[in-house]
Amino acid sequence: MKAIEKLTYATIMFNTKHSNCSDSTGTGFFVHMCHNKTLGISRVVLVTNKHVVKDSYETKITFCTKDKQGNANDQSVFTKTLANISWVMHPNPNVDLCCYDMTNTIQGLSFLSRVSKERENINIIPDIHYHAISMDMIPIDDEVATWDSMEDLIMIGYPNGIKDDYNNKPVIRRGISAVHMKNDYMGQSEILIDMACYPGSSGSPVFALIDKSNVVNNSVTWGKQLFFVGILHAGPQHLVVGEIHGNPQINTVAKIPNNLGFVAKSKELKVLEDILYEQNLALKKQ
Repeated sequence: MKAIEKLTYATIMFNTKHSNCSDSTGTGFFVHMCHNKTLGISRVVLVTNKHVVKDSYETKITFCTKDKQGNANDQSVFTKTLANISWVMHPNPNVDLCCYDMTNTIQGLSFLSRVSKERENINIIPDIHYHAISMDMIPIDDEVATWDSMEDLIMIGYPNGIKDDYNNKPVIRRGISAVHMKNDYMGQSEILIDMACYPGSSGSPVFALIDKSNVVNNSVTWGKQLFFVGILHAGPQHLVVGEIHGNPQINTVAKIPNNLGFVAKSKELKVLEDILYEQNLALKKQ
């Protein structure tokens, strides 16, 4: 499976119910965090924006499943409801990120899947298929400083809740960096991107495709390397005011996206990772 196709299994669509009786869709994705072989710590973490899950009491997420050979079965899905969970919020109020440790949930589903295969008298729970992004894909500042002001980007998510329902696949968008990614846009730990961004895309991971050279046996080859650079959380819009045809007394107002997006830098996930690491370390000591 090629790199970008693998990343389509890292995202998952949120169907969320909020305490004000409203429903919304958004994007989340899986990340491997807190990997420490010595302490035996490794967690599968679900990441999204704070505003996506604000005042939520239920979120449904849908996984692809595996076939008997362990390969992804895109046309077969399993839906899991997350109810009244406690999200870990980024401590900086200006960073619109939060996460939830999914490790026990995924391990529980794996256990129930094994049991269901052994016992024919209970409902079969399939093996779920997903991919978790590695924290190693986050570039260091010195690496980003070598890039150009305009670099190719892709974003994977669910704009306006749109996805390939038949194959349970997200939508891949393509754009460019609108400012140099080494800088903090408007003094915040953010990037401005030139890409079509819509509601539902909030929480989408953004990746840079950077030209890299490789020297093998005195021969130089060129290719693209993927870096995980950020998470979309908002996009600027402008207001358009018009009149109802035939009735100039009534004005209408519409919000039109500027096809730009505000992206929280991926290195902010390391703050959430530190919080989870301390929580798991405390549990290990008990």
